[in-house]
Amino acid sequence: MALSITLSTVKFCLLVFNLFCFIFGLALAVVGGVWRYKIDSVNNLAERDTLLTSESLLALTVGCIIFTVAFFGFCGVIKQSSDMLTLYGALLIVLIVLQVVMVVMLFVSVDSAEVYLLRWFKDYYDAHLQLATRGDFVDPRLDRLQTAYECCGKHSFVEWGNRLPQSCCKEGLIPDCKPYERGCRDALEEYVRHTGTTVAWALVCLIGMEFVALVLACCLASGIKHEFSRVNLG
Repeated sequence: MALSITLSTVKFCLLVFNLFCFIFGLALAVVGGVWRYKIDSVNNLAERDTLLTSESLLALTVGCIIFTVAFFGFCGVIKQSSDMLTLYGALLIVLIVLQVVMVVMLFVSVDSAEVYLLRWFKDYYDAHLQLATRGDFVDPRLDRLQTAYECCGKHSFVEWGNRLPQSCCKEGLIPDCKPYERGCRDALEEYVRHTGTTVAWALVCLIGMEFVALVLACCLASGIKHEFSRVNLG
């Protein structure tokens, strides 16, 4: 009876922790997809990728893997299969190692990536903003960046003068445009720093939850094997 109660408790705790991992994996995949879109809007100005591009793809991939592994964990608990739980534990170990690498990359690269992106952004914006305000062609890459970050101009929409592009409008259409008040430099700096550090710390918390889930999965797999042996011997 005591063993049965213990296994029930472990099973319940594992389901709860696995549910958190399941939800977090889905959220990380969504964040990774949005992150990739926004970083690409800046990379297009420099016409090359940055380390954050790889990290956004890694976030998307890891999120999908976490989502899948957590689903596999649910199946192992529901079917009370020690083999599935053992495999689930092994997959969690691989995930934890992958996430530790990702956390280190994020903490190390956020500052350097921010400086790199802002430098390219400044040079490109200065050159093409002058052309656009003289009535020439507005670069669609600037439109995409302003739309992605909901910003206008390098520091303010005032820099566009009386030739605001549609991408600057948060409400209405030109000429009744209500422009974004925040400049794109501040928006880009805030996004890169906030997203990188937030994802890194969230992964640290997830690693802790996955470690607890790993211990619970090992305990449950061992308990199921012990109970199965006891029943057969009985």
